[in-house]
Amino acid sequence: TSTPLNTSRALVLLTKTLRISPNLALKTMSDLYLNTIISYPRTDSDVYKSNFNHLEYLKKFTSHPSYGNYASELLRENRTHPTKGKKDAGDHPPITPLESLDLTSSKFENDIQRKVYNLLARHYLALFGKEATEAKITLKVTIKEEPFNAQSVSLISEGFLEIVPFLKRTYDSEIEIIGTEIPIDSIVYEKKETQPPRRYTDTTLLKLMERNHLGTKATRPLIIQVLQDRKLIYRSNRQYFISDLGEFLMENLKGIWLPFLEPKFTR
Repeated sequence: TSTPLNTSRALVLLTKTLRISPNLALKTMSDLYLNTIISYPRTDSDVYKSNFNHLEYLKKFTSHPSYGNYASELLRENRTHPTKGKKDAGDHPPITPLESLDLTSSKFENDIQRKVYNLLARHYLALFGKEATEAKITLKVTIKEEPFNAQSVSLISEGFLEIVPFLKRTYDSEIEIIGTEIPIDSIVYEKKETQPPRRYTDTTLLKLMERNHLGTKATRPLIIQVLQDRKLIYRSNRQYFISDLGEFLMENLKGIWLPFLEPKFTR
């Protein structure tokens, strides 16, 4: 299941799906809020209050050209209670679409706003959908007394994933060979060197900052942008790299003030 969006989770969703920077994602949500298209985008809450009127918003979407059928089915099945996250911060509700807008609407100022709204609206509707059903199959093979395992995950029922296809994982074909002997065509021995860890992307960097309590939901995109503006890091193909200037600064700080580089220094 999916859960309501606070700022941090919305930024992760938008940067991963649309491949835009955190700064642009937050700015776009702020612009949509100023145009009264979505609710306030800076919130720690991922739980709606019990008196939140979801029925009002679901009814708006029943006439939407893209989401209408899905929203109507939710109402027919009386699915008007969303999933819950973990925290009601008491500040603002989770990020919610306030209007049912056709993606061709003139209220959108640019294409990025359309794409961000589309994801947020679909995600909101998914909160009321049925659970998706997956089947996980484990294949156990013994070759000359050596055990080998493989797993396959397939989608049995779409459920809420119907309205949020961008949340689908990559599924495998079903394995139907239980009790069957499998001939071995060839055995290939590969020798590989250990690969370095992957570079941080917008999504993984935001998650890392949240995990280490660096910045707030609203300042994390700004911190990343400031580091780029000051030429300490740079972004290429959605990955972040430290610049020569950044390396120089890090090496000098290690020798002068090592505790300053630890995440706990800012807590």
